[in-house]
Amino acid sequence: MGTDYETVLDGKSSGYLKSKAEVDSTNSATMMQMFKANRYKRKRVRLSSYIRTKNVKNSAGMWMGVEDTMGELVQLDNMSNRPVKGSTDWNHYSIVLDVPNNSTTILFGIILSGKGTIWANQFFLEEVDENIPTTNMQLQDEMLDYPVNLSFDN
Repeated sequence: MGTDYETVLDGKSSGYLKSKAEVDSTNSATMMQMFKANRYKRKRVRLSSYIRTKNVKNSAGMWMGVEDTMGELVQLDNMSNRPVKGSTDWNHYSIVLDVPNNSTTILFGIILSGKGTIWANQFFLEEVDENIPTTNMQLQDEMLDYPVNLSFDN
């Protein structure tokens, strides 16, 4: 992992992750950053970046998560439902998450699972309107009003 001054976009250097050995899909690496969520509480934010890949066998992409006061991830999108694979030129990707009031930390970065190389360039974080749908991958469990299936029939 590091900074690549040769694989650039608009003259700007890139961050990259590269596997050095043959690895299986259960192995992954990430380059990340984290910061306080205070400025974004009760807001919807979009993280976007340009991503380029070379010979990605399993998956690559960017990711973002939001942690609550207990250190639990309450929002997450790691692009596993829309992974970048193979060799691609620079493409723009985005993640949209809500930042609940009890949030403390926002984490983001790029991820590489298996063999290959991923580059990232020009990250942006912006507040967006509620009309922009979230890409949150975590299901929000809704508390039931009463117990169900107590006899295990269904």
